[in-house]
Amino acid sequence: MEIKLERPNSVWTKPVKLQPKLFKEIAKFIMNLGCHRYDKLPEDIMGIISEIGFKDSNSEKGWVLISGAIIRSTIMLIIENKSSVLEENIVTDELEEQINTVLENEESFINYNFFENPKNSNLINAIKPIIRDFFSLFKFENDITAENLCNRFPSYFVFGLIEEWNSRSDYYKSLEEEVNKISPFDEAGKKEKGWIMYYSWMQKHIDEPMFSESFSLKQVYVPLRAYYKVEVDNKIEEYYDENYQVNYHKVVVDLEKALEEWINSQDKNDSIRIISGGPGYGKSSFLKIFAAKLSERNDMKILFIPLHQFKMRDDLEDALKVYIKDNEFLNQNPLDMGEKLLIIFDGLDELAMQGKALAELANQFIDEIIYKVGSKNAIQKNIQVMVSGRDVIIQKNEHKFRSRGQILNILPYYIQVEEKENTKRIKNNDDKFIDNNGLLSCDQRHDWWSKYGKVKGKDYKGLPELLSSDELDEITTQPLLNYLIALSYERGKIDFSENPNLNEIYNDLLEAVYLREYEDGRLHTSIRDMEQKNFFRVLEEIAIASWHGNGRTASVKEIKDRVDSCKINNIFNEFKSEAEKGVISLLTSFYFRKYGNTSDGDETFEFTHKSFGEYLTARRILTYIYQFDKNLKQRYRDYDDGGWDEKECLIKWVKLFGAKEIDEDLIKFIKNEICIALNRKLYNFEELQNSIVILINYTIKNGLPMDETPINTYFQKSKHAQNAEKSLFIILGLISASTSKISEIKWEDEYTFGDWISRLQGQRRGAIIPLLRHLNNLNIKMMCLDLRDFYAANLSYSNLKGASLYNACLIMANLREADLEGANLRDANLHKADLFKANLRDANLQQANLRESILLEADLRGAVLRGAVLRGVVLRGADLSGTDLRGADLSGADLSGVDLRGVDLRGVDLREVDLRGVDLRGAKLRGAKLREAKLRREDIKLKVNDIMN
Repeated sequence: MEIKLERPNSVWTKPVKLQPKLFKEIAKFIMNLGCHRYDKLPEDIMGIISEIGFKDSNSEKGWVLISGAIIRSTIMLIIENKSSVLEENIVTDELEEQINTVLENEESFINYNFFENPKNSNLINAIKPIIRDFFSLFKFENDITAENLCNRFPSYFVFGLIEEWNSRSDYYKSLEEEVNKISPFDEAGKKEKGWIMYYSWMQKHIDEPMFSESFSLKQVYVPLRAYYKVEVDNKIEEYYDENYQVNYHKVVVDLEKALEEWINSQDKNDSIRIISGGPGYGKSSFLKIFAAKLSERNDMKILFIPLHQFKMRDDLEDALKVYIKDNEFLNQNPLDMGEKLLIIFDGLDELAMQGKALAELANQFIDEIIYKVGSKNAIQKNIQVMVSGRDVIIQKNEHKFRSRGQILNILPYYIQVEEKENTKRIKNNDDKFIDNNGLLSCDQRHDWWSKYGKVKGKDYKGLPELLSSDELDEITTQPLLNYLIALSYERGKIDFSENPNLNEIYNDLLEAVYLREYEDGRLHTSIRDMEQKNFFRVLEEIAIASWHGNGRTASVKEIKDRVDSCKINNIFNEFKSEAEKGVISLLTSFYFRKYGNTSDGDETFEFTHKSFGEYLTARRILTYIYQFDKNLKQRYRDYDDGGWDEKECLIKWVKLFGAKEIDEDLIKFIKNEICIALNRKLYNFEELQNSIVILINYTIKNGLPMDETPINTYFQKSKHAQNAEKSLFIILGLISASTSKISEIKWEDEYTFGDWISRLQGQRRGAIIPLLRHLNNLNIKMMCLDLRDFYAANLSYSNLKGASLYNACLIMANLREADLEGANLRDANLHKADLFKANLRDANLQQANLRESILLEADLRGAVLRGAVLRGVVLRGADLSGTDLRGADLSGADLSGVDLRGVDLRGVDLREVDLRGVDLRGAKLRGAKLREAKLRREDIKLKVNDIMN
């Protein structure tokens, strides 16, 4: 926005001159803060100005404005790093003289150019070196800190300048009169001033410290790449194949450039973009940087909405009005302004609404956006919307976005690709990329580490060699995890040659935040009373409270209720006591921070990243499982003298798992925690497994004791029971995978398991259902599972002997080493199923679809595969002795090393099969189709009259 100001001969052209004690007063205020920490400065902070002694003439009011901005910006920057201040005796005399010399320079004016772009004004450029020297007086623990704070100073100064003007508008009223009653921040009145303040906040936001660092996101940010999918042309006959799957190529783009082109196109029929990526892929960081950049444009309004702060309602427009009303800067709904508008919704997976599951809520939210944007744009308003979310949630809605490039999937910093057929493919993967601009040739980890080294005062030229291993690629290629591994790498407590998992890195960082351990090994003096285990316990319970809510935030009341229910009030009181001393500002700045208030005025906290809460929740869950096991065994051992019986355990289980369904992101952390405990031999996992089986057996017989819980409504009881029962199977699957033991559950009859799964599974809402992914190592022999939906299910190592799976959907199911001896799989769909080393002896697989499945080393002796589809199947090393394959389709199958002696292959389709080296002696081959099959007569003993093409 341009501010048309004349240069009068008064305040706006008078050389600025500060009174000599400004820095001294700022330093005194900082030292008087003690360990207190502020998200905003106290109301009386500007009393510093009165101490300095400014008068009320307009020329000096101009200086009060600049002084106020310097005070606000420098104090907030130092407060953010107060814990690392080592010097308390600050002498500022020399700097006071230096800044007065600069400001008395004839070029130091407050004029039109200054207010047009204060961040890059001559005044700021002139005083920055002095501000840096002022920061240096505090002798921060890291020498580079003062430089980092100085680089962030301009954004803070602009925000402070506007904040100072708005906070004392009456005081500056005479200045407005002197410049023709036009405030530098009030060109379009109060409404426009709100947008100026909001955009200034955006700029400051990306310059705020990353976690507890002295540098900001902006200083280490690396531009991201993404891809969108384009359908590959297929042969027309393939579309009529019942197992036809659309094939895609992935077109690689520079994410920022792709979005700028979309915004500039102003196509009202293409007004939505979806940004998809896994946790920690940099979605939020990108959108913050992108929104701040766009806010400098004058041709559109930008609204950035973190969805974990968005109160979703049935009507999106109503929810938007409530959000604007609660915003401290904005006072008008941008939908009513008639201007070009871009709304950025960040975090589709963090939506929350009472009584609705995330998948349902996300679906409703997307539908609302499509409808609202379409209807608004139909009446000449140009509204564009961007929505970001984790890939799992986006995938469930991708069918709604069919335009080219509507869904942009964020790529990691680095992927190993190899050139093939004019495309690039990920190593050991079928993904095909079209990368016309060669974007994938750059390993962005080196760029990030170079920037990181600069702000940390380290000479990193790129990713350290110790971290350059294939095993660590999953961590180092993701922006958030790459940063976390950098922190852990510098701490030097983890041996990265051992390829630690993510939980070990989080644990290392949590300990580092607690201990505040620096290079000189100094322990922070304010940590005296609170034990580490107690502090971790409180953090874990806060994480549970957050998980039970929206997954990221928790109110003080919710935390208190959680603490009361766990009977750890004494520990929590100790936690609060340490908070009053300021220790919490040291120990929680990395993991969670204060975040606003609820509608009831209750203070809330949020985790700086959702995955931090998931990690702490996983820690607590495993501890609780151990407690269930310990108390259950104690009750069995001591009867009435202690411990918990099955009913008491399940009441507590419902309290822990009933409020929220376990999702795949949390499961990853639980799995990692189990691996750590297993390696350290912390628990007897076979006993844990047995205890959960006991709880399941009790539930099968008696049901969950929902009447003993404080839940009132039938709907909520039903929902909590469903979540609790799902978690029993999921936790059992995770633990049994570590023990490799079969869980011997006492099913009442052959229908019990199928009934239970049917009830818990409900209507499928996407490809991945966590419950089905953890049905491994179960004894479900002789169960009736006809027509059951086991799409992408994990039934590996389970005992399915004699089970009936007639016409069951087992597409992409994991049946590795499962025992399916004598099972009925007639007409079952096992397309792309993994049956590695599975026991299929005497199984009925007539007319089954096994296309592209893996039957490597499977036991198929005596199995009936008459009419089965085995196109492209991998049968290397499988035992097919006595198998009935009459009429089966084995075209394109891999039969390397398979012994087919005496096998009935009459009418079998063996076209394009490599049969070189396969022993077919005695096989019945009448009517077999061998056209284009690869044969070597010297290796294969065939009777010509048995082969009929």
